[in-house]
Amino acid sequence: ALNHSPRTPGAGEQEAAYEYRLALERYTEALSLLLPIAAPDLSELVRPMCNIALIHKALAASSAASLLLAHHWYSRALFLQESNHGPSHELSRRIRSDLHHLSLQLATPNGAGGGLRG
Repeated sequence: ALNHSPRTPGAGEQEAAYEYRLALERYTEALSLLLPIAAPDLSELVRPMCNIALIHKALAASSAASLLLAHHWYSRALFLQESNHGPSHELSRRIRSDLHHLSLQLATPNGAGGGLRG
């Protein structure tokens, strides 16, 4: 007979949050390593910034501050992206769209952490 230990309620969510936080550490570390060598083409920093924003967005269900941090990182990424490639570039449009949806979530009651999933 197999010995299955009962799962604690929310254990999967806690494990996922741990994995997201671990990924966040890695992307933040990667960004800090890229920063000194990225100049003059700072567009290399856009993707790590978007990844950091995406992780904060995923963590928003467990932390209201994470939604604000996602907005912050998408805003920084959009500034760099548009500065280097203009507002009509495909990535600029995608980041702007993500930022717009995030702004709508922040504007709704309980938006900063209320019911946001992935």
